[in-house]
Amino acid sequence: MVYSKGVPITTSPSGVVLKTGRYYLVPNIFEEPRDKPWMDLTREVGFSAQIFMPMKQKDEIIGLLNIYMANPHEFTETEIVFLTVAASQAAAVIENI
Repeated sequence: MVYSKGVPITTSPSGVVLKTGRYYLVPNIFEEPRDKPWMDLTREVGFSAQIFMPMKQKDEIIGLLNIYMANPHEFTETEIVFLTVAASQAAAVIENI
């Protein structure tokens, strides 16, 4: 698990989403200070951009939908809307299992 490196989750992009309930965009991981503790892992797996989307059931966050891109990427409003719907649908599926 990435968080076993001793870095509190609250300082990561995931932690920000869990705290605020709002998505978090990272167009270029190598320019994102919150991703610094994971730079070596990021290079190893080949990620350069990411978006963290909360999966909510009512007002409760039950998980995160994380999307990773191989190259730096400016997420469009259309992509964000699509991922918001996808996260909502995933949350509904999880709640109905």
